Amino acid sequence: MEKRILSIIIAIVVVVVLVFSIYQFSGESISAIGHPKGCIDSDGGLNYTVKGTTNYVNRNTEYTDECLGIRELKEYYCLSDAKLDSKKYICTNGCEAGVCLK
Repeated sequence: MEKRILSIIIAIVVVVVLVFSIYQFSGESISAIGHPKGCIDSDGGLNYTVKGTTNYVNRNTEYTDECLGIRELKEYYCLSDAKLDSKKYICTNGCEAGVCLK
C-alpha cells in the first residue's frame, strides 16, 4: 500500500514538472526565468505622447507604438499580470511617428 502511494506521488510530481517545462519552452509561461517581469514598456504604459517599445520577454519580441492613420495610434503596453496588450487611440491633434501630437 505504501509503495502504491509513493508511486502515485512520484507520478504526480513528474507530470507537474513536465507540464511546467512544456509551458516554459513553448513561450506560454508569462513570468520570464531570471527576469522580474515578462513584459517591459519603455514609455511606462499607456502614454500616448511618448513613443515606446514594449518587449515581451518570453517570446523575445518587441512592439513599437505606431500610427495606423493620421489620427489613430496603436499603443502597446503591459498588463499587471505581465502580459502584453495594445490599444487603438484617437489622437485629437493627429498622430505622427508613433505619438499623438500635442
